[in-house]
Amino acid sequence: MFVRHGPPESRTRISRLKRPVRYRYASGPDASIEAGFEAFGQSEQPLGPRRTVGEHRLGLSSEHYQRGLEYLHAAQGDELADQVESSLREISESYADFSIASTYGEVFQRDGLELRLRQLVTITILATLGGCERQLRLHIRAGLRLGLTADEIVETIIQVAAYAGAPRASNAVRLAGEVFAAEGVRPR
Repeated sequence: MFVRHGPPESRTRISRLKRPVRYRYASGPDASIEAGFEAFGQSEQPLGPRRTVGEHRLGLSSEHYQRGLEYLHAAQGDELADQVESSLREISESYADFSIASTYGEVFQRDGLELRLRQLVTITILATLGGCERQLRLHIRAGLRLGLTADEIVETIIQVAAYAGAPRASNAVRLAGEVFAAEGVRPR
């Protein structure tokens, strides 16, 4: 008899289990994971020891973190980048490390899209999602600093209106107007 979950090569004969697994309702976020390890006779999760700041569980290094900080400073300016980092750190050191290293030190550093286009994609996503005004404001500002024009940003928001709806686009264009005024730029 085989366990039915997963592709054929990953199926395991039930006889290999340490003891039969009874399915039960999980009482916490890791209860089902712990039950799985218990069933296979493993006493601890194979994630290794907790790492220090700059060495992230997901394999992101302090190099990713440094690149992320450099990007933040280039895209936002020193004062605003420091505010972003410190506001994240006030809540959680781990989240600040993860967010800066993964988003700005890894994803934004990938080949394939130039930075200004990555900002345009990010602006589109945030405007479409709604409820991300703080992040949208930062990314519109970063887009301008990285070479996007106010017209390109407005055209992107018009595209959002066609596919995600006028309310989301209206909120985004109002917010963009505030950023344009603060940065001293004006669309057509």
